[in-house]
Parts: sequence; C-alpha cells; structure tokens
Amino acid sequence: MPEGDLRQAEREEIQRQLSLGHKLRNKVMNFGHTQGSALDVEVAIEYQKHWLLGDGEYELPDLESRMHLKSNQKSKLLSHVPKDVPEEIYECVLDDISFFLSAIIPNAVSLEKKYWTISDWPSTAGGRLATLNVGALEFAYFPRRPFTDPSSFSDDTDYFVFFNLPADIMDFGDEIDLNEVEVSFKTDTFTGVAAKMIYPMVETTHVGVPVGFVRDFFENDPEMLPKARQFAIDLMAYRDSGIFRRFHSSALTDEVFEHYRKNR
Repeated sequence: MPEGDLRQAEREEIQRQLSLGHKLRNKVMNFGHTQGSALDVEVAIEYQKHWLLGDGEYELPDLESRMHLKSNQKSKLLSHVPKDVPEEIYECVLDDISFFLSAIIPNAVSLEKKYWTISDWPSTAGGRLATLNVGALEFAYFPRRPFTDPSSFSDDTDYFVFFNLPADIMDFGDEIDLNEVEVSFKTDTFTGVAAKMIYPMVETTHVGVPVGFVRDFFENDPEMLPKARQFAIDLMAYRDSGIFRRFHSSALTDEVFEHYRKNR
C-alpha cells in the first residue's frame, strides 16, 4: 500500500470481501461477526440461540425485581401529556417500546443501560418523543410532530415511529430497489414506508409505521421477528450502549415497564 489512510483502505477491503460473500474472522468493521463478545457473558450463547428460534422467555420474567427499583419520577414525555402530546399517543409510544423490549431484545431487564437505553424527549433532529438505542445505533425513534401519512395512501395526519431492521428483511420484488426509492406499503390495519439507510456500522431497512402498530407490523409477517432478534443481538455484540448511557431515562423506562406489566 502507498502511504495514506490505511484504516480507510482496510475498511474498503473488509467491505469488498463481505460483498463477495466471504465470512471474516475479525470483529472490527465487521458487523454481524461470529466471534465471541462481551455480550456472551450477559446472555449465554445457548440462550441467544433459543431466543432467535422462538423459545426464549418473552414475558420479561425478571420484571418484578426491576419494578422495586423504580425512580418515582415523572418522565419528560409524560410531563407534556396531554398539553403537547395526546394521552393515547403517549400510551402507544409505551406499547411500541415495551414490544421491542419484550419480543426483540433478549434479557432486556438485566441489559438496561448496558446494551440498550431510552432517551426521554430528546431534541435530536427537530425533537422526538423518545428514542430507543440498542448497542450504538438509534434502533427506534418517535418524532414529536405528527405529519401527513408518508405512504401517500391517504391525507391523514398521524404520529409515526421509525425503526431499523436488517437490510434484507423486506422483499418488494425485483422491480423495486430500496436503495433508490422509499417504498409505501399497506396492510389491513395500517400503512407504512420503508427505505434503505446507511450507517457507518451497518446498512439497514428503515421502516416507519403509525405509533401503536409495531406489534401489528411483526404479526403481519412473523418471519421478520427472528431476523429482528438476530439484528438486535448483532448490534449489542458489536458494541455496547456506552455512547448513549448518560442520556438514559430511568423514569421513562419505569413507565414503559409499568405499561407492559399492566397490559401483558
């Protein structure tokens, strides 16, 4: 190699090898690597496999121990209800996040603040109701402002949640390339949008659905759930949530878990 940015050259070579279908042994710049990680100490590899296959404990069995540690504070989000945020939207946000924590992220109670965090009323990108971070990625976020249905199927105005999934999780046929366009889709209960998103660590499918419909999204195509679980594990194995830790809201997490406890 001539003198220059060797790290960038390494990154390009790693991506070239991955694009050729080769499995690489290194961890650095190799999202989804199969090497051991610090996560394996927190979540045994055997349990990770059970989780992916649908045999995990999806009812947050250790939640009661977490509830004894409640902060007894009101979240910033709740302080804006109902003046700035309708109560039903607040409840939908809690329901969507509780689904992610119970159905997609393994051992969510014990991994709180280590491998996932919740940001409460962050000012990011014009303001959000909340953000769920998994590993070092903004896994799901809830914009503060409602907007016209981005799917263009209607003129309805609604609050949306946007979340990241594996790049190959949705198939719209050979005629549609998510790298080039944002795609609208419609189910019996909601309309949504999907597009490709490229982050430094990984390329994703970026999905948007009305708040309160995350559960419906996965029930509409159950084959997506194992892929989403693998994605969450890969995110946590790649990096912990240290960069978001100081922004974690125990108060909003209390409200999410309490909502789950009352509605499970």
